[in-house]
Amino acid sequence: MTQLTKSEIKRVKRVLNDASVKILKSPLEKHQLLLHWNFDDGIKPWQYLVDQSDTDLGTIVLLYWLLGPKYVYQDIKKSNNSDQVYVLIKKIETNIKTNFYMQQTISVDPSNIDKTNYLIENKPILKQIPQLLTQKTPGESVDLAKLVIEYIDKVYPLTQADWKTLETKSDRGLAVLIEFEPTVTKDSNPQSVIDVLDKFSISKRPQNGGSVKFSRKEINEFANLDLVFGTQLVKIGGWKWYIHELHEQVLDYRNFVLISDDHKYMWHPFGGMSLKFSDRNYVDYINIKNYFQELQGIDTYEKKEIQRKLENYRQKDIKYVNKGDEELTKILINEIIDRQKQVPFYAKSWVDLSHEEIYQKYYSGFMFDLFRGCLPSHVHSTDFGRRTEFIAN
Repeated sequence: MTQLTKSEIKRVKRVLNDASVKILKSPLEKHQLLLHWNFDDGIKPWQYLVDQSDTDLGTIVLLYWLLGPKYVYQDIKKSNNSDQVYVLIKKIETNIKTNFYMQQTISVDPSNIDKTNYLIENKPILKQIPQLLTQKTPGESVDLAKLVIEYIDKVYPLTQADWKTLETKSDRGLAVLIEFEPTVTKDSNPQSVIDVLDKFSISKRPQNGGSVKFSRKEINEFANLDLVFGTQLVKIGGWKWYIHELHEQVLDYRNFVLISDDHKYMWHPFGGMSLKFSDRNYVDYINIKNYFQELQGIDTYEKKEIQRKLENYRQKDIKYVNKGDEELTKILINEIIDRQKQVPFYAKSWVDLSHEEIYQKYYSGFMFDLFRGCLPSHVHSTDFGRRTEFIAN
């Protein structure tokens, strides 16, 4: 099967990052989108593609079985989401009966999709569905594409051009604050800037619930305000600017980040204030003044959250009572290992490793899983299982 071109890869990655599925052009692009799609993100792209006669038959057959028809038939009355999936499944069945999908270049075998026999799993409903959906489709098999040629995850110092870009964007963000509150200037002390930023964020929230639709220009301005926030951390908390470059499957960016003075923590500006302002649901706000305080005392904050989490374990199960922090942490990690050994993927990967070797080899990753959520939003510990190649001095 022909591989995706660079432009096709770019389009697939754009859709995986919320662009419209309508930008996809070739059958292979659409099929690779399905192979990479996280179904927790909804079925909207598939509702569109199911209505397109030029979508490949193989893609439709694969989608049908991935939607879990047996479970949807059983659970139709239990959830609204299942209702949507049910409607989509019935539409596929109708289209298949009328030979709606004329493009047939991608081979999919329902009895062997990623080593799973969907015909056996869905045996109770096989008599209810068109026979064509149970047959191997014509064409060539398609493997999961590598959307990036090389995995890259590294942090390094800013270039001169980067510094100029950072200053320009930060100045634009500050100009928004100055327009909102003329008393603030570039030389204002950090806490004063944070106070105005907090007031500005409150002013953007809907007064009586509901939502507000911001323009693209406004959202870009909010992203610049993230950098204004970060600059105040640099001034008062010893954080330093770096570039974080990440290319891994659909994740593809080169962005400014802040690293704490001890190199233990990384803060990502994107997704901070900017996403909170543009969040259509307004479910979760960052209290910017509190957030600023948390990042200044990040070490203390993390230790406190870890203690709280360990104490929760002690309260939930008597076998954890009177266990010291270090002993309890080791017990919990061993329990994670025991659970994961029951998963075929891990059992196969660890077949030649002793329990202690697994513990030592994957310790940082287990710590990351165990104490996930013990840091403020958009902060990562560079110690807990991160694969970042930190090359900054």
